[in-house]
Amino acid sequence: MMSFEVSLPPWAVEENQLLPKFIPDYEQRKWAVIRFAEINSDKNTGGPFAAGIFEKNSGKW
Repeated sequence: MMSFEVSLPPWAVEENQLLPKFIPDYEQRKWAVIRFAEINSDKNTGGPFAAGIFEKNSGKW
């Protein structure tokens, strides 16, 4: 059996809880991901990297 596990640093869990469930605007989605990349770099927890996965039409993440 193959498995895949993702763990987030505590700051990312906290930041996720601050996001709205839906981010319908493309620009807002982009800036949310950029914010995560900036924090990731500032906290030295993985470099200037982040990713966001959103439903195309609704913006649900």
